[in-house]
Amino acid sequence: NSIVNQLNSLSAKIEDKRANDKITKTLLLNITSDADSISKDGIRAAQISAVSLDSLFYKYRINKDLKNEELITKEIESLLNYLEKPATYKPSVFKQKMAKINRLIKNSG
Repeated sequence: NSIVNQLNSLSAKIEDKRANDKITKTLLLNITSDADSISKDGIRAAQISAVSLDSLFYKYRINKDLKNEELITKEIESLLNYLEKPATYKPSVFKQKMAKINRLIKNSG
């Protein structure tokens, strides 16, 4: 009976992890697909969304074999670096970078 309880507990944890991974990927895709709206709210909104992406992707990639993890990480870092210079912020550049990250996440496997 103890083994059955342990297996049930493990099964629930695995299912919970799968649900969390699905939610996290959905959040990543929702943020990156909302770049038009975010870009209209200015540099601060863009910075907050980029930091959120970075944190969420860090969590999402743990224990996964993503085929383009390094490229996604590189693109998120590029976005963060771009947003460090508010004087050069252009909504169109922000939207392009977010669209690229969105495509990469969709194709990450």
